[in-house]
Amino acid sequence: MLFKNKFEKFAIIVCLLLFIGLLLANISERFRFTEFRCFYQIGKMSSYLLLLVCLLWSGVNAIFLFHEEYDNKKRQWLWIGITLFPILFFGFVFLSIFFNQI
Repeated sequence: MLFKNKFEKFAIIVCLLLFIGLLLANISERFRFTEFRCFYQIGKMSSYLLLLVCLLWSGVNAIFLFHEEYDNKKRQWLWIGITLFPILFFGFVFLSIFFNQI
């Protein structure tokens, strides 16, 4: 069985939310200097909301996965790593911007 519990499913959903939020932000940028600027504003605000929910739920889900009982500890740490991917991604991006590596 691929998913042992519901928190593993949420780990995949969190990663999908990250991808959808970044994609929505990229697509909404195309409407920034057009007469459809309202699509840009709605898209930007929606992407910020999606990314915030993604980051918050990533941390909460990691705590839930940490307290879940697993027979195989490697599997548990794998799912914790998958669910922490958005936090690690944004941490890397912010550090890269801070050190001007991008």
